[in-house]
Amino acid sequence: MKLVAWLTMSQPDLAKAEVLRLLDGKEKDMVDDLLVLDAQDWKPALRLAFTRALYEFWWRAPADKLWEQIDAFEWKKHVRGSFAVSVHHGGAVTSKKVADRVWHWLETPTVNLKKPDTAITLFFVDGEVICGRFLWACKEDFEKRRPHLRGERHPITCHPRVARALVNLTGAPVGADILDPFCGTGGLMIEAGLMGMRIHGSDISADMVEVTKKNLEQFSLDARVLVKDAAHLYSPEKYVVTELPYGRSSGKKTVKELEDLYLAFLERLDEMLRVRAVITYPHTVNMQRLLKKTSLKEIALYSERIHRSLTKKIVVLEPGKRHT
Repeated sequence: MKLVAWLTMSQPDLAKAEVLRLLDGKEKDMVDDLLVLDAQDWKPALRLAFTRALYEFWWRAPADKLWEQIDAFEWKKHVRGSFAVSVHHGGAVTSKKVADRVWHWLETPTVNLKKPDTAITLFFVDGEVICGRFLWACKEDFEKRRPHLRGERHPITCHPRVARALVNLTGAPVGADILDPFCGTGGLMIEAGLMGMRIHGSDISADMVEVTKKNLEQFSLDARVLVKDAAHLYSPEKYVVTELPYGRSSGKKTVKELEDLYLAFLERLDEMLRVRAVITYPHTVNMQRLLKKTSLKEIALYSERIHRSLTKKIVVLEPGKRHT
């Protein structure tokens, strides 16, 4: 089916990648903050973090041909039950004007502004109109799960919206096992658990493991969390998502020390990984040089600016070796 995703633009590249990965979609076009794509099913979108809303694509037309397009469209085949119209950036073209025109083409039209059976949405963008049927809107209150609101805090951990997007970039389906081998305070595990994953975590610090356990309890999430060195993990894992330690969380290691730590983990990941891993790290580390020492394949790379002197890199990896 053809869809339109209305993206948040705080992280446009991440937002687009999240939609395409989670829906296993193929991009058709990007118009301002609207991503037009083909996908088999839209239901996985219920997990999206950087998408404001999702629509079934109906048609697009030049803005100056709006009324001709409305008159030509087969509304009887697409509108079921009551309907309502919303218009974004339409200027003089109001929801009422469009609804009046659609009304004319229905046999038994009924308008329900509060809870319509068919919610019709029009976006005016770049001289065009894109029309679709509303499917879903993100109502997740990520701000209520921000790190400083958790019972056990730590200064270095990502925002819950970003954490959810990182989990989604793995493409792991609901119910899948997912591992965070540098779990810290458990932010990634919380988002994965709230989405219905079977979550597992580890950290070399016993204190951090206890913090993670307490934070998971706050959200009534069950998980296996162990004190373990990520360079000595051994069990095969389909999906891995983690933030590599840096700054205070790494004990203020030098860049060389960080690279040694990262390489030891990547070599272990090379043996463990079966499907996909999503890893974040500071821009000061030459990750591509480290990856060349493994058979791991870099599938995608994104950036998240943290502050003036730090940009966090997000790399998506797949196994290069054939595992049986």
